[in-house]
Amino acid sequence: MDYIEYKSRQKNLKRIEFVVFQFLLSDWLIELDKFYISFIFLGILVLLTYWIGLFFNT
Repeated sequence: MDYIEYKSRQKNLKRIEFVVFQFLLSDWLIELDKFYISFIFLGILVLLTYWIGLFFNT
């Protein structure tokens, strides 16, 4: 594996890590809303984190 291929793989792994983090954050916000506290803009935050994850996944 050469240097360019290695850097390309690292870039892809960073993007995958970011997408996974966005989906985990979205799920955590849903759990927060269901079981602990609910506030007005939580649904918007859930959709925003989910959409960001989808955008960077494509």
